[in-house]
Amino acid sequence: MDSLKNDFEFISQDVSGVLLYGSQAKGVADRRSDIDICIVKPRSSKVMERIFAKLGNKYDVKVFEDLPVYVKMEVIGNYKLIFGSEPDISYFFYGFRKLGQDMKNRILANRFSSAREMVTVRKRWLNARR
Repeated sequence: MDSLKNDFEFISQDVSGVLLYGSQAKGVADRRSDIDICIVKPRSSKVMERIFAKLGNKYDVKVFEDLPVYVKMEVIGNYKLIFGSEPDISYFFYGFRKLGQDMKNRILANRFSSAREMVTVRKRWLNARR
């Protein structure tokens, strides 16, 4: 973590948070694993340019707001704070947690044991709308 803090200190005032996520944060990384970094609420569009200019491809850096919902849920569920305020980050994630839970409920509601079951349920749904 110290090397991450050293590497990202130069942007600490330009973002709300810098997070480690993925296999490194979970403690299950192997020699092939990359280092996933999430930037939260960059205050300028130039932040990513500055990161790549200084660090190149040393890390796999993403902006939280640009991630698909399922990756956001991965970040929210398992991250380590490099820079930022834990209460502020947690508060920022609140709305995204709700979105993720809603998405999870929709996914679970649309699981079927077979194609036949899916077609039957869809037909019932369509007939009920008429």
